[in-house]
Amino acid sequence: MGGAFFNVLASFSIAAVYAKSAGFNFVSFDANHPRAPKTPPRKNKPHQKPRPEKPKQVAQGFEGPAPYDAPESLASLTTLATAGVNTVTLSFPWYISSPQSTGPIYPVDGGCPSGAPFNNASSPTNASIAAAIRAVHALGMAVVLRPIIDPHWSSTQRGDSTWRGAIGTSPPFSPAQWDAFFGGYARWMLAWASLAEAEHVETLCIGAELESTEPQEAHWRALFSAVRAVFTGAVYYSSQSGADFPWWDESDVIAQDMYPPLTNATVNPDDVSVDDLVAAWGKYLQHFHDMGARHNKSVVLQETGICSVSKAGLYNVPYFFECYGLPLDQAVQAKYYEAVFRAVYPLSWIGGVTFWKWGAQGGPTDPTFFPFNKSAMDVVRKYLAPP
Repeated sequence: MGGAFFNVLASFSIAAVYAKSAGFNFVSFDANHPRAPKTPPRKNKPHQKPRPEKPKQVAQGFEGPAPYDAPESLASLTTLATAGVNTVTLSFPWYISSPQSTGPIYPVDGGCPSGAPFNNASSPTNASIAAAIRAVHALGMAVVLRPIIDPHWSSTQRGDSTWRGAIGTSPPFSPAQWDAFFGGYARWMLAWASLAEAEHVETLCIGAELESTEPQEAHWRALFSAVRAVFTGAVYYSSQSGADFPWWDESDVIAQDMYPPLTNATVNPDDVSVDDLVAAWGKYLQHFHDMGARHNKSVVLQETGICSVSKAGLYNVPYFFECYGLPLDQAVQAKYYEAVFRAVYPLSWIGGVTFWKWGAQGGPTDPTFFPFNKSAMDVVRKYLAPP
């Protein structure tokens, strides 16, 4: 699909190899919740008007035909604000030519070839990103800017790995190749840091699901340092691996994409209760509780979500996205949202939740992750909307 998109609820999945479109993502907790931890405050320069700080409860993922600054996209943000959402994540792709490329990183206009299921999102323009940031701020919500990179589908063959987490793995990059990759990546990210600073963005995510890069500690520490010299807001990395690597101390929060297997692979979603899902989440979260405690940091569920269809084993693979043609079932998605709020909302060490994904093209006939005009949004309002 072409165009840049808003991602409102949930972001990118832990085991998925599909591309994440540009989009709005929202923080899914009440800003006034007494147990909601605060992220480090954004420093305001003398010429900037101070803004009240809000907990970074993040959500993201929007995929559709409208760019960020399209009227229907901007209008959909009002639904988030009135539902009590306090933060929107703008997540969007740029590309490298293949999983073995060290650069350059480039935008794509118009997506990838027809029929390509992965890495098919266009890159939004700087102007449309700025318009989206201003629209979010005008509605009283904070912004997380989350640029991502993906190997471009058009340069690879069907069946090849095109997931960003596999960059430089087949064959493994040499030290010189990692130097080249991070040199280009740092220049690219610093450009976004400058835009984020100019637009008073509250938080910048400087990497997402780059699992193969996580052992490159020195490069990541250098990138955090360089970004903080340009950008005065909160800065973090979001992982999908669950790994406890030493440079988490550089990140303001421990952000994880979470699509855990909550049932076995054959269970029908209709046979699963919210209580069952809550219990399964509780077991899964213990690892991240312990990780946050070791680093003395709050943990953000940077991405979670599910389609609104019925499929055996769907709660085992919430990131499953090949949903077209399956029976529609809004209750499946609504139960997942309810379980996330019940399992995560009371936890003081959780700094936020990101649901994948948001788009104005949702509704009763839409089978995808979008909660717009579905029962899942009733769950969001139940927990977040002001009385």
